[in-house]
Amino acid sequence: MTNSRIPWGPDTLGPTSEEAANETWQYWQNRINRASLVMLSEQKILSKEQTEKIAEAQREAERELNAPGTAPIFDIMPLEKLLIKHCGQEATLIHTGRSRQDIFATLNQARLRRAVLDTFDRLNKLRRQLLAVAEHNVETWMPAYTNGVQAMPITLGFYLWAFLESFERDAARIKESWVRVNQCALGSGVLACSAWPLSRERLAELLGFDAPIINGLDSSQVSLFDVPLEAASIASNIAVRITVLIQDLAQQYSQTRPWIMLDDSDAYGSSAMP
Repeated sequence: MTNSRIPWGPDTLGPTSEEAANETWQYWQNRINRASLVMLSEQKILSKEQTEKIAEAQREAERELNAPGTAPIFDIMPLEKLLIKHCGQEATLIHTGRSRQDIFATLNQARLRRAVLDTFDRLNKLRRQLLAVAEHNVETWMPAYTNGVQAMPITLGFYLWAFLESFERDAARIKESWVRVNQCALGSGVLACSAWPLSRERLAELLGFDAPIINGLDSSQVSLFDVPLEAASIASNIAVRITVLIQDLAQQYSQTRPWIMLDDSDAYGSSAMP
C-alpha cells in the first residue's frame, strides 16, 4: 500500500496486494489501539479494571466500524469518539504516551512495510521466471548489440543472466533497507517522548516491528521522509531495468535484423568484431 501524501484522508493510490488492500487505515488504527492497551496494562499504567473497560469499548467500536455499509475511517478521532461513547472519557487513557503524530507515523510505516514485502515477492517471482527461461536457453544463440550495432553472438541464457545479476543487487538493496523499514514510531508522542514508563519495545513487538525508532523527533517527524524515499528509489530502480528488458525484447530481438540500420558511409561496425 502506498503512503498517502497527507496525514489523514482516503488513499490516492492503489494497494500493492490483496493483503495491502485489507490493511487499511482503519485496520491499523485498531491494531495500534490493541497494542497500546496491552502495553499500558502490562506496565501497570492502566489498572485491570480500566483495561477491561476500555478493551470492551474497543471491541464494540470495531463491531460498529465493521458493520456492513459503514464508511471507513481515515483518522483517529472517529474511533476515539466511539470509545468515549462506549465507556466515557476514561477511554482517552489509551492515548497515554502517544499522539496523532506517532500513530500516523506508525501506521504509515506498517503499510510501507507491506508494500516493500509485496515488491520483494513480485521481484522474486520475476527472477524465478527469468532463471527458468535462461536455464532452457543456455545454447540458444542470438546477436548482441552495442549502441544499435550488431556485435558478437551470445546466448539467450547469457543475456538474461545479466538482468538476473542486476535484480540480485535489487534484492540485496531491499534486504539492507528492511532494517530501517521495519522500525516503529509508536509511543514517542508528538516528538519528545513521554515521562510515562512506556515500553516502546513491547509496542514494536506487538505490531510486528523489529524495534522502535529511538529518537522521538526522528520517529514521528524525520524518518517519514528518508525511509519511504529509500524504498521508493529501490522500486524505481527495478522499474527502469524491467523497462530496458522489455524494450530490448520488443525492439531488438523480436526482429530478424538489427533494430537500427546505419548508413555504411556514416558509421562503422562494432569495435569488438573483425
